Amino acid sequence: MWFALLCLDVLPKSTISLYISAILGGLLLNGSIPLFYELSVEATYPIAEGTTTGILTLMNNVSCMVFLFLPMIKILEKDARLWMNPTMAGACFICIPLMVLFKARYRRLSVDLSPEKEKGAIQK
Repeated sequence: MWFALLCLDVLPKSTISLYISAILGGLLLNGSIPLFYELSVEATYPIAEGTTTGILTLMNNVSCMVFLFLPMIKILEKDARLWMNPTMAGACFICIPLMVLFKARYRRLSVDLSPEKEKGAIQK
């Protein structure tokens, strides 16, 4: 949000604030990606991890492609800066209540820690 406000000239621009906002945004965004992948794998446990992460990556790439190709349409090209930043902020704010309401069940962990599996491993 800080970076978007700098680009829209709402906040005063300086090279240092631009660098700091870009670096912090990159750290926070890219630091959360592995956590979301792990959560999606955990939530869809009986399905293989490769399938879950493959579908998640495909959906991510298709949505990014659509989002980045929309400004190439002549009607949307002129005001792309005005709708892209609020759309991204809105997508982030929509995800927050969804993540808060999500109840994680660690089925994969419970299978790994189950006593039956330990007994089977000992008997072999």
